[in-house]
Amino acid sequence: YNRSRGLVMTLSKSVPYNTFVAINIQRAFKPGYSKELIKQYIAASQATPRHVVMSYYDAMREFDVLDRVREIQVPVLIVHGRHDIQFPPAQARRIAANCANAKVEILDTGHECPVEDPQAVTDAIEAFLAEPVGPATGS
Repeated sequence: YNRSRGLVMTLSKSVPYNTFVAINIQRAFKPGYSKELIKQYIAASQATPRHVVMSYYDAMREFDVLDRVREIQVPVLIVHGRHDIQFPPAQARRIAANCANAKVEILDTGHECPVEDPQAVTDAIEAFLAEPVGPATGS
């Protein structure tokens, strides 16, 4: 639970739901991203019932991936946006530092990597999957 998330929760209780969603979504995208596409994303998000969105935030408060990330023994790819102010890149690096075998791929996006640049996400995943895993075996 970080300070930024606490501020978001306070905001969620002090402004109308549609305003909260619009503010939160707007800040999720990198500067200069298409205003029209952001409007469409906001409209779709506002159609999600308030109790569903707020239960998501409740779940985030209850679960901290850092509590168990050291248990992950398989290769991990963390795809992250350089302009993400909701979950700064430093947090992605902190998670990777606690994994046995993690790689961080920082994209030129905000928080919504797959929405902002689906091709860059696909390319990062494909490159990661093409990397050799573990020592080579042979006869």
